[in-house]
Amino acid sequence: MVKALVIDSDSIFQNILSKLLGSHGIEVTGRASSLEQIPLLLKATSSDVVLIGLGSDEKGKVDFLSTVKDAYPSVKLIVLSIFDSFDYISRDNDRLIDAYIVKGSDAKEIVDTVKRVTRRG
Repeated sequence: MVKALVIDSDSIFQNILSKLLGSHGIEVTGRASSLEQIPLLLKATSSDVVLIGLGSDEKGKVDFLSTVKDAYPSVKLIVLSIFDSFDYISRDNDRLIDAYIVKGSDAKEIVDTVKRVTRRG
């Protein structure tokens, strides 16, 4: 079973995403409202993937993900954003992020992306 963390400043979005993942056999092992909580949650859980919601005020925090990837290289990072393009994220950070999903994507695309990314190992 795939184990996931859900990180988003919007608790309603966290709830919806957690229910969606759970209904498709993906165990949500933790939830948080800020990127800074990711290392602590990864230390406390054996999560395979982190779904990270980034809003317009957080796009500068993408650099923080390099710290996470350095400490947990096997953990997959999926960014969910309101932007319909990956362009606002520096090309240097492409290696950090395993997938990018627009927040308005349908449920199937989100679940399929999580499963595809975690299968890559």
